[in-house]
Amino acid sequence: MAERYQLFNALRPEEFAALEADILKRGVMVPVEVDEEGKTLDGHHRIKIAKKHKLEYETVVRRFKTEDEKKEHVTLS
Repeated sequence: MAERYQLFNALRPEEFAALEADILKRGVMVPVEVDEEGKTLDGHHRIKIAKKHKLEYETVVRRFKTEDEKKEHVTLS
């Protein structure tokens, strides 16, 4: 089942592999964004890679008044 805020298609295998290689080389450079309930808004692939390799990553909490605002933020991220 897809994550609630995973509004875009998954990365193609070669794109995912490139991101994974970069994260393994440099670490997770862009913080993962979550809402006030801890649901991922941006960074689904980064989390998957970080968990697979037991890497740490920064999380930033974003707060919104409505679900529509959250979805708009995700589409503009």
